[in-house]
Amino acid sequence: MGDVATMLACPVLRANSGSSASHSRNQYHVHTAAQLLTTSFRSSATQQREQPVLDTLSFVGGLQAAQLRASHRAPRRKFLTKIVSLEDVPLSNRDYPQGEMVLGVEIRTHSVKGAVIDTGSGEFFRPGVTATIADDATSDSIVQALQKVVKSMEWSGPVGCSITRSVWRTLGRNDADGLLIRSLPQCKGEVATMIHSEAAAQAAVAYGEAASVPGKVLVCTIGKGFGAIMYSDGERVTGCDVTHLTWTWDSEMASLKRRGRWAGVAPAVPASLLHLASSTEETDEPRSCSLDTGSEDVAVRHVEENWLHWVETVHAYIDKVTEALAPSLVIVVPTGNAALIPQHVLLQREIAGFDNRAEISVARRPAGMIVRGAASWAMLEKVHSVRAEKKLLGAINRHFEENPNASIGLALTKEQLSELFNLLDHNQDGLIDTEDLKAKGGLGLRLSDVAARALLHLISKLKGPAVQEQITFEEFSKWWAVVQKSAKVKLITSGIELKEILEDDTAPDRVVVKVGAKSCRACKKFEKAFERLADTYTTLQFISIRMDQNDSTAALCERLGVKATPTFLFLHKFPTTMAHKMVGGNGIKLEQEIAAFVNLESQVPETSHGAQPPSQTLV
Repeated sequence: MGDVATMLACPVLRANSGSSASHSRNQYHVHTAAQLLTTSFRSSATQQREQPVLDTLSFVGGLQAAQLRASHRAPRRKFLTKIVSLEDVPLSNRDYPQGEMVLGVEIRTHSVKGAVIDTGSGEFFRPGVTATIADDATSDSIVQALQKVVKSMEWSGPVGCSITRSVWRTLGRNDADGLLIRSLPQCKGEVATMIHSEAAAQAAVAYGEAASVPGKVLVCTIGKGFGAIMYSDGERVTGCDVTHLTWTWDSEMASLKRRGRWAGVAPAVPASLLHLASSTEETDEPRSCSLDTGSEDVAVRHVEENWLHWVETVHAYIDKVTEALAPSLVIVVPTGNAALIPQHVLLQREIAGFDNRAEISVARRPAGMIVRGAASWAMLEKVHSVRAEKKLLGAINRHFEENPNASIGLALTKEQLSELFNLLDHNQDGLIDTEDLKAKGGLGLRLSDVAARALLHLISKLKGPAVQEQITFEEFSKWWAVVQKSAKVKLITSGIELKEILEDDTAPDRVVVKVGAKSCRACKKFEKAFERLADTYTTLQFISIRMDQNDSTAALCERLGVKATPTFLFLHKFPTTMAHKMVGGNGIKLEQEIAAFVNLESQVPETSHGAQPPSQTLV
């Protein structure tokens, strides 16, 4: 724990609860840790208790924690947020950031830590924020803690979330990214999710030992898990999957755990190794790191054997991945408990057994490494691609005279998709590459080099893990199908499409249809409100029809009895019935009608809410 008096004397910056967002980021009241620790955090049921609740003061980046516990402790709140300024994480003194600002977040089962990072320099631009999770982590408690951190920072920009594998399993293996995106609607989809090994590797490459290193660099993260990520000239090598080489790590660790050789975290370093010379001594040769496995002390021998089993497993995996990828430099990034292992011990143990196919070094573990890496990863992998995709969708919507800001899924024919592809294919070689997207083509779209590559990566990844910087018409069509399927509101242009929707038993069985017109101002004003309702009421399917889009939509609207715009139709599937029809642009009334439609029984009375009689021939 260290000297408590020293800990209590360290200054801690605490945000003024009454300050506004317009205040300077350095306007904070200075308190001591002792003052913060004696603050009483009481739940409403225990406000009258006299004993102070002494909470844990957490530091971003896994630094030292000062803990004082009262003998009679009142129940603490689930989420406690503090503003902390770390001695090892000085704030940037720049008036303007070098790069874009991104909120980097480190999510563990016991806490969520975040800080606004200047992605150009890796510097903290504001003090970090920590929200603790007192109870067992659930998806709800993790999301609430994340929201608390984002709200404390008054943040609505890009967010990079680094999660542990345990958190990944808790949030849901298949939808962790989607869950975090939906939990932060103010960030407009610019939320990237990665695991800690990816964030740590990105930090090492962007701001650490591998920064500006030419050639191939392999970053291996070790701790509870094992990760390996390949970089070339500072950029991640996409499509370089080594899962087939590392997937057995968990089973080997489980086997060690069953045999009592592993406690679930990196083992303690034997005392006999701590005397080794540090890596800063003037020596080019690694010293011997053999252990006295014949020690008569059972406890000492147990520690030494555990260490040997773990470190030999680590070495075997690093050696296996290195042999497959042949990098010029290997950087070992210790995470979790492994970060507590002295650097010279890791270096001595690894280099002694390494067969020198590549240079190997151990990365420094600076404070806030994970949040720095998460911010950088988000900027590269998510933000550019999301923004580029929005620009492309805006250009496509403008081409078809739709609202460029609406998330509408256009139902395009193969001929229309081919037309779009040819407009984007500037040199007409049958492929869309970065040069095509950087040139202002027929759609009027022009992207930067970074944005163009990010967009092509996004589209090509739909076909498989191998990411490319050029796409075919087949890949473009697949991307459009995904966009249309994920759109909040689907735009249809014929009765056949509506019939297919009403016969689809895999989609929601209740449909809300908005009928508008290009010349209808009220309809245009309703676009965003209709999207918001679609985002809120996820058990319904939302459809948009333009009455004057073509002859087919005009005939469809006539069959549906639409005589004015905007008109909203509430349809049931199986059998197809119209539960209600609403005319006019009253947003409050529409939301009330949608809420009533959600709660309506499946078998709708013939005249419920003034509904039309049931019909099997709506389309």
